[in-house]
Amino acid sequence: MIVNADELACYKMFVLDKIKLRALRRADLAFFSRADVSLYLDHITESLIFQLELELAGKNGMVSYPSDWWEAFKKRFFPKWLLKKYPVVYHEEKTVYVCPHIDVPKNHSEHLEFITCGIGAGVR
Repeated sequence: MIVNADELACYKMFVLDKIKLRALRRADLAFFSRADVSLYLDHITESLIFQLELELAGKNGMVSYPSDWWEAFKKRFFPKWLLKKYPVVYHEEKTVYVCPHIDVPKNHSEHLEFITCGIGAGVR
């Protein structure tokens, strides 16, 4: 195969290191009793696919914050009369609130209060 000089200019040489990656997650047996765990071997990419499917109690929500540093500055330091003339522009994102406790015991309303009131509410 003959390669001209222009094609060779596109290639660069890199020296890469080996990096070990390990993931460890401890979960009690109650967690896996409600979870569907599947392993698949993808023959096309020669990779292993690990799938964990679990239903959690949760609620969709919306988070809003100033869209950039200038909008945050206006929110914090501008007087009310100037904010009426130049209102703060907010960025909104959809989010999902989930209860951090996987096994929700009955008769414990603080878990439902967490779900309905947002992050930090009802957590004792």
